[in-house]
Amino acid sequence: PFWTIEAHLDLLHDREPNEAFLAADPGRAYVLFFPAGGRVTVDLSDAAGPMKLEWIDVSTGRRIGEAEAAGERAVPVTSPLETPAVAVITPSESGRARVSTKAVGSTERD
Repeated sequence: PFWTIEAHLDLLHDREPNEAFLAADPGRAYVLFFPAGGRVTVDLSDAAGPMKLEWIDVSTGRRIGEAEAAGERAVPVTSPLETPAVAVITPSESGRARVSTKAVGSTERD
């Protein structure tokens, strides 16, 4: 539930000042905001199993893509836009432990 999330900049790594912001209920839900694109590493070590990442274009409110990321480790996340974007990261319903070797961001698949 998103009402249990709170600021967790401590779970972001490789972050420039004001590049990205994170609110989370570690292991259950993460909301990552990029004001103007960028790439950071998000610590998902509290998440058991694969996680689903859904991208939202802040300017339109539309969902613009999704990807899967491995839980239980830190994963690189790259914004697909150079404008404000939000990534909502929650446990994957598929249960597939598909791990991408690419940075999570665009809808590219390996």
